[in-house]
Amino acid sequence: MGISKKQEQTEVITRMRMKRLSLGLSQKFVAQKLGISQHGYSKLELGYSQLTVGQLLMLLEVFEAEAYELVGYVDSELLTKGNSEVEASM
Repeated sequence: MGISKKQEQTEVITRMRMKRLSLGLSQKFVAQKLGISQHGYSKLELGYSQLTVGQLLMLLEVFEAEAYELVGYVDSELLTKGNSEVEASM
């Protein structure tokens, strides 16, 4: 049995916070990049507000991260192949 949607959201939030902290970025800085208040960003990290797809994409840009770093899903086939092999198989 898989994990619940709530568990999944909690894991994304945890990864998001850990990534921000590892980069030494403040909530205020990230909030400004997302175009929201620091309080609004805090609510995202606490799980009181839901992260939109647009916000997720912007976070990936701000964090210079790949989606799997925040979302947590990695297709092992993609990790073991080179980019050219993956593109050729599409």
